[in-house]
Amino acid sequence: MALKFQGQQSPESNSLGVNIALLFLRFASVCVLVYYELAIHLHKAWNNVWKEEQWGLIDQFDNLSLPLPGAVAVTIILTAFITSLGVLLGFLARINAIILIIILGFLLVARVQTSNQFTPEVIVVYIIILVTLTVAGSGKFSMDHLLTSQRIRRKA
Repeated sequence: MALKFQGQQSPESNSLGVNIALLFLRFASVCVLVYYELAIHLHKAWNNVWKEEQWGLIDQFDNLSLPLPGAVAVTIILTAFITSLGVLLGFLARINAIILIIILGFLLVARVQTSNQFTPEVIVVYIIILVTLTVAGSGKFSMDHLLTSQRIRRKA
């Protein structure tokens, strides 16, 4: 009995599923990152700047002999938060994902311990997710796609 081979599906036939998967990947990874890590550190950064409370991240950066460890810690957390929102919305998602990869790579290589849940294994998983988003883009359900399609319509 001969097997009948089906023709290969076109990329357009899978585009809805791929775009939904990219939306889910962006939404799930960024929401978890912001909820479990960045929101906590944003609060600690706020208290450090305005109430002059101690923050363990600054002590770790001081142990790494970084200049101005307080400013570096606040800058890293704010940058990670802003770029996370960019990835979530799909606005300049590839650029924001690359910036987040650099930040997470620094935390991984420098062995900075931000919390007990944010282990090196979790950081590697986030880096893999962000590399995937960098390569694949943000999909149709994103600000990038919306702005690009509007620009193409104006040119036509």
